[in-house]
Amino acid sequence: MNFDALIKSIADIHRQTHASATKAVNTALTMRNWLIGACIQEFELHGEDRATYGDTYTYDHDVPLVYNLETLLRLAQTN
Repeated sequence: MNFDALIKSIADIHRQTHASATKAVNTALTMRNWLIGACIQEFELHGEDRATYGDTYTYDHDVPLVYNLETLLRLAQTN
């Protein structure tokens, strides 16, 4: 084996393993997103604190929301 053959072998190994790793990560992330969606769907349909028809969903006011109405209005004015 000469140096050029060594470089080609290393590059081939890298390409093949990189492609396999990319597929594995993509599969794992797809499964993660599907499972998160299933959890959200289960909560929305059967959660203990699910709002009844016509009621609004209540949340713990001690947990701050990322955007409140004032923030949204300020953002709308700047854009």
